[in-house]
Amino acid sequence: MKRVILVSFMILTLSLSAFASNMEYRLTAGVFGTVGTITFNEQRRGGHYTISMLIKTSGLASGLTHHRIIKMVSKGIYRRGDYLSHYYSFQKKDSKSSYIKEYKIDTRHKKVFKIDNHSKNHQIMKYFTTRDPLSILFELIKHPSSIKSGRYRSVGLESHGGYIQIVALNLKQAQKERSELGVSSNSKIFYMLIPNKGKSPRKIVFAINPKGGLESAYTVAIPVIGVVYIKHK
Repeated sequence: MKRVILVSFMILTLSLSAFASNMEYRLTAGVFGTVGTITFNEQRRGGHYTISMLIKTSGLASGLTHHRIIKMVSKGIYRRGDYLSHYYSFQKKDSKSSYIKEYKIDTRHKKVFKIDNHSKNHQIMKYFTTRDPLSILFELIKHPSSIKSGRYRSVGLESHGGYIQIVALNLKQAQKERSELGVSSNSKIFYMLIPNKGKSPRKIVFAINPKGGLESAYTVAIPVIGVVYIKHK
């Protein structure tokens, strides 16, 4: 009887600690209209998380990119608002080719293993981190008050300096960007700057609900298409 009660309690605890969310957004670009969709999915259970991001092009953008699809996946430990990555993958696929690279993070030995499925190369990264682009993004989206301006080391970006820079905007800068994004005065505004080898950093502007949640975003300098906005479907 005690065993039954214990098992029932464990099942109940896991059920209460489980979490799932799905966020869908449109990608729009001026005169081109809708150029694709972006979907975020998060699953949490028993202290572990899985996050995925799927980008699908549509319309003219789909034709220009050969029907490109981009998928990212992050898996790891969720602890008091922190996403500690143990695995990250990036996949880019279109009608002409497919490419995927994976990162396995060994927290015990402080090593990151990269697997490039295109070249079949396996290598140990020169630096160690438990962050990846998706885990950093979700910390920003889910817990904007805890994110501070600064550089965050990340796997998956070794050819671009190996880090992402987050900038929390001051009042004057935020006012301009809120107007551009069409969000309320309560929205928190952040820049995410991704180093771009030999060029200016790639900038993404995010409007985040103070209680958590992506409201809107845009990125600049997309070839041919121009400025791309991320908006709720």
